[in-house]
Amino acid sequence: MIFFIKKFVAPLLFPAPFIAILLLIGLFLLFTRRQAVAKFLITIGILLFLACSNNWVSDRILSTLERQYPALLPEYSVGTGIPDSLKSVKWVVVLGAGYDGNRRLPPSSRLSYAGLMRLIEGIRLYRILPGTKLILSGGAVYSPLPEAQGTADMAEALGVPPSDIRLESKSLDTDDEAAFIKPMVGDDRFILTTSASHMPRSMKLFE
Repeated sequence: MIFFIKKFVAPLLFPAPFIAILLLIGLFLLFTRRQAVAKFLITIGILLFLACSNNWVSDRILSTLERQYPALLPEYSVGTGIPDSLKSVKWVVVLGAGYDGNRRLPPSSRLSYAGLMRLIEGIRLYRILPGTKLILSGGAVYSPLPEAQGTADMAEALGVPPSDIRLESKSLDTDDEAAFIKPMVGDDRFILTTSASHMPRSMKLFE
């Protein structure tokens, strides 16, 4: 029940679906005696739509989450020296973000945009930090094939050896990922890779 709420009910509270629901209720009420309520809901819906579709507004709302954790080693590349504080890192953990198991698509198109960006950043850090291995996570939520396997297919296509990849393929959400990855890393130090806006929530769950 909780999984259903998180995956199918909670998304209705995202800006676009929430605004659409407000407008639909408002339109329905226009044909009843509650026209004042209808006009109020339609007005609020239109104002929210205009605000959320404005990059200046949406970027500043999103930045309150994104700026809590700065990017790691943004100026570093393969072969450059790394801080001593990161030399003991053993793993680069890449969290899942959605996967389409359609085998007619190339591996890059099976991952969501966020999932592809997370993987690319994870591979960048893996290559900068010698001796690390990738942990790719994500279970079979919307596809028979676990997301972790689909992400691994893309990682291998980008040149990561299978021997440097570990899969966590049972999780259905971020809470699960934290629980299942814990025994995989033990007490080793690791880097958590996810979307900037998702990082505060992920950090709390992993901590």
